[in-house]
Amino acid sequence: MTPRWVEAFGNVAIEALACGVPVIAYRRGGPSEIVRDGKTGFAIEPDSITGLVEAIARLDEIDRHDCREQAEQEFSLAAMGDRMEQWFEEILRSHPK
Repeated sequence: MTPRWVEAFGNVAIEALACGVPVIAYRRGGPSEIVRDGKTGFAIEPDSITGLVEAIARLDEIDRHDCREQAEQEFSLAAMGDRMEQWFEEILRSHPK
């Protein structure tokens, strides 16, 4: 993922991880918060062609099962539902009747 602008999230990164595909992304915006550098992909300096080439050469260090596991743990429907529930509980606690 090599966006020229700051992406707010990173659907493409999450979709790749869900398929067990490591992600190489610039440290720019949402994707940089998703990729676990050295574990589920590589976060490299923005606009670094050398960084991209070096990350591609290291892809065999990434376990594709770890990629899928991260997607399931952090971005599955169940995980998102749990976060929403926690968020609503925090709202209710901060605004008692």
